[in-house]
Amino acid sequence: SVVVRDYTSMVELLDHGNRNRYTAATVHNRHSSRSHAIFSVRVERKLRLRQADEAVELDEDGNAVERPWMHILTSTMNLVDLAGSERVGGVADLSRRRVKEATDINSSLTTLAKVIHALSST
Repeated sequence: SVVVRDYTSMVELLDHGNRNRYTAATVHNRHSSRSHAIFSVRVERKLRLRQADEAVELDEDGNAVERPWMHILTSTMNLVDLAGSERVGGVADLSRRRVKEATDINSSLTTLAKVIHALSST
């Protein structure tokens, strides 16, 4: 996890991750994602309490410690890009490496579908 403090830093981090992703041409797409990626953004906003509502905590010794920034609102957004699935039947010019890659991607997508189904049925 990396902490960034501004929009520009976040975009630079996203670009860095995209440069390290593996893509390849497929029958249907010249730049197909051949790897999965998850980019999670958590935004925190600190809300200052009104003076009359200043929060007071006690430290280990029982002394009052004022905490004027007690309320923190958080929001999380997950951007997910899954590798594209490929049909390998009927495509004669796929190398063994590409067939294995397509098989692995399809297998991981199937596993992901099972996880999502299990989570949604609880």
